[in-house]
Amino acid sequence: MIDEAAILRAQVATLEGERDPVARAALARKRKQLARPMQSVRVTTKAETGGNIPQAERPATARQMEILCWIAEHPRCSIAEIAKAMGVTSTKCIGAACKALQVKGLLTWQPRAIRSMRPTDPGISLIRTAAKPAPRPASTGKQS
Repeated sequence: MIDEAAILRAQVATLEGERDPVARAALARKRKQLARPMQSVRVTTKAETGGNIPQAERPATARQMEILCWIAEHPRCSIAEIAKAMGVTSTKCIGAACKALQVKGLLTWQPRAIRSMRPTDPGISLIRTAAKPAPRPASTGKQS
């Protein structure tokens, strides 16, 4: 584990004798950081972001499922084509979703290779289970 306080103390020691205004501002900022209690590990506890659950264990989001289905229907597609089909102006969010799908094992993808996205077998089975229609509730037999 990295001792952030020790790093800050060393940085403050090197900036102590500086007369440059930028260095003095950095020194003041580092002293404020040292005055606050240090957190050794940052923990996200928001349930909607997955909390501490690793990305590989989180279920696929609706957007990720939509992207995975589109990739399955359109083999050898590019991120730009997916973004255009989804109505998204930036390709960064599509790339992040594809990376998350890759980490979950639902997609094979080489980020710098053009048109290399393919759903894996677990991804295809997930698409099939998601595409199944929900069972209809049993009718009571009464008709109005």
